[in-house]
Parts: sequence; C-alpha cells; structure tokens
Amino acid sequence: MFLWLIGCSIGLDPILFSDDSGLEPAGLSEIDIDDLTEDQEDQEDESNQWDSSDDDEPEYEEDDLDGDGYTPDEGDCDDDDASIHPAAIDDCNGVDNNCDGEIDERAAWDETGSTTATDIGEVPSGYTTAMYGLLFPEGDTDSYLFYVSDGPFGWFNLTVQLSGISSADASLRLDLVQSAWGEDWGEIDYANEGGFGEAEQIEFYGTALYDDSGWYQLTVTAADGADCSVPYELVVSFSD
Repeated sequence: MFLWLIGCSIGLDPILFSDDSGLEPAGLSEIDIDDLTEDQEDQEDESNQWDSSDDDEPEYEEDDLDGDGYTPDEGDCDDDDASIHPAAIDDCNGVDNNCDGEIDERAAWDETGSTTATDIGEVPSGYTTAMYGLLFPEGDTDSYLFYVSDGPFGWFNLTVQLSGISSADASLRLDLVQSAWGEDWGEIDYANEGGFGEAEQIEFYGTALYDDSGWYQLTVTAADGADCSVPYELVVSFSD
C-alpha cells in the first residue's frame, strides 16, 4: 500500500514511500528509455532511406545499338547502321548518311556553295582547255568565265563540247558578259539537243571585221538524272 503525503501548505515536494516489501514501483528505467529512443530513431532513418530511394528512380539511358557513338535521341536516324550518324560523311550512295534530311549533298566535290562563275582566265588561240565537274543534284548549275582575244581579221572559231554525262540530261549556254567595248551582250548560243547521256556542243564564229574579244561565260545545267558518281568533261577550243 502506497501513502502519499503532499505538503501543499508548507511547500514541500511530494514524497513517495514504498510499501512493506521495500520495492520501488515497477516502471521503465533510464536504460530502457534510452534503448527505446534509439530503436525509434533507427526506424525513422530506415523510413527516410526508403522514401528517398523512391524519389531517385534510375534514369533510362537509350542504347547506341550500332556502336557509332550516337543514339536516336542524339540524332542517329538509323541506329542499326554504324555508317549513318550526324558526324558521317555523306557519300555518293543515295543514302542520307549524316541524317540532315538531304541525300549525297557532300558527295558533290565540285560544289562550293557559291554561285560565282569559276574564272579560267584567257583561252589562247590554238589551245584547248578542259574542265571537269559534277551535275549534282538535279538542277545543279556550273558556270565558267574565260577571255578570248579576236584575231587580226575580226573573226574566230570557238567550240565548246560537253560530254561524260552518261545518266543525265544537261544543257549548255554561252554568254558574252563583257565585250571589248564594255557591253553585256547576253546569250550567244544555247544547246539542249541531246537526250539522256548525250553530248552537247556549241560552235560560235566571231563576226568578221568586228572585235568580238571579251569575257565569255559557259553555263552547264543538269535537267534530269543528275548523278554524283559520274563527272562531266567540258572542253573549250579557240582559234583565230
């Protein structure tokens, strides 16, 4: 039996007296409380670790199936072919090797991106000058600028022949862009008589007793069937 004496009136703290057995009331010791506190903290730590793992789910990384260093997310338009990826050279093979939406555009080795005519200088009398290029892609235009000097009698013979276009239909045009008098005559002659794979030729005779010297321009244009694998040959012959 426990007896409590509370000295409220005299300001004493409550005093606990033991029973006849001399034992203290049963309860949790300080050691038991500390152990329980540690167990609760361990459970909270485990719970926090479990929650954080749910938030940090592993990210899915797309595989580079063909081993070319690029995944489809990085611009590889054919992940089954190692020769096709954004850094590839666009060979002349009818395939978009570099995944830019265009086919074989880098295979046109004579293309510079400039529309300026190639200056081949003066074509001396009695000489033949040959140029080589590609009629690619379809609609491609190559231009050549050259100078000729009229003969003592005011006439000359200028022959231009386009050949080697085995699978394309092409046209050939000759312009006098600046005469000896500083005039632009424009188109002198035009040839588009042959069909696919056939040569084209222009033959121009200067005007007698007139100075036809000046800068001439030849323009080769691919109409149909452009092929980046077959170069053409353009030969200019001049005599006065």
